[in-house]
Amino acid sequence: MKDPLISIIIPVWNAEPYLQRCLDSVVNQTLSRIEIICVDDASTDSSLKILNSYANHDCRMCIVSLQQNLGESGARNCGLALVRGKYVGFVDNDDKIDLDFYEKIYENAKETNADISKATRMHYALNKIPEEHNINIYINKNKVYFTSQWWTGIYRKSLIRSNNINFPIGFPLNGDAVFLTKAVICANKVATRNDIFYHYYRRVDSGNPVVMSVEKMISIIETTKIILNYINEKKDILEDDQYDYLYYLHLLRIMRAVLRQTEWKHHEVSIKKMAAETIISYIEKCYRRRSLEHFFSTRFPDVHKALIESNKESLTDIFLSYASDHALNAQILRYRFTHPASAHEDWEITK
Repeated sequence: MKDPLISIIIPVWNAEPYLQRCLDSVVNQTLSRIEIICVDDASTDSSLKILNSYANHDCRMCIVSLQQNLGESGARNCGLALVRGKYVGFVDNDDKIDLDFYEKIYENAKETNADISKATRMHYALNKIPEEHNINIYINKNKVYFTSQWWTGIYRKSLIRSNNINFPIGFPLNGDAVFLTKAVICANKVATRNDIFYHYYRRVDSGNPVVMSVEKMISIIETTKIILNYINEKKDILEDDQYDYLYYLHLLRIMRAVLRQTEWKHHEVSIKKMAAETIISYIEKCYRRRSLEHFFSTRFPDVHKALIESNKESLTDIFLSYASDHALNAQILRYRFTHPASAHEDWEITK
């Protein structure tokens, strides 16, 4: 049998209610030259039994059964170590994809010789009408705008291995952002296609929850540090506008995360202080600080004042004064209204 064109990694943990939906969409792909690496992350339900039943009927499936739970990042890394395809794709165990998803996305990669080829997504939020979220128009302007929807893409295996790109272990949230940022920075090209969909389902107990826990908030802060360190490490291969955008975006993600609905009111001061200290620390490490400060001065004057003074206490108080991240979004929208020519800089923030 010829080597697969695409290796698809599916981390699985207690996915019994929706795993069949996911697997049916993958095994029935119109592109037959695929391998499907399912990593069961020590499930305690019938997930492994379901995986084995599919594997008994499809020789393209490889089932890895972990005896100890490693989390999504650990499971994905196990899959990455095994891939044989020219490209690597990822599907979460509670999502599904169009049946021609990998055929068309591979055609796009081959025709454009892109390191990354990306489709778009359909978002199924809780009790809401499904929405198409297409960010490709921005990515076509600049590859660094590919900062979310990472599972809508396939990644050249040689890109991943030659740059030692994987998922950081020990972080329950935002490890995918580390993987995506590194891949996009190192990629020669990101090609897009708008006629195929990854179907993303948001559940009450999704990995990225509506209500944020202390553990996941700390995870966002720590993984963002990894990302910002990498951006600084790779500054010489980034154009100035790329560096500025990525640096600003990931600092702003900390701000937005720390203002989300939480279950840690008794930890609120310490968490928001941690966020303030991280933001100020990385403002000081920024190689283009003046440009970065301009972003904040035009959108968040109160935050900007605390930043230029390196005043952690003042920034913490500002975060404590905001009831939610709606205050940040309102300021961004006001800026967009008065500066429409630069609106693309903030596209991801309020998507």
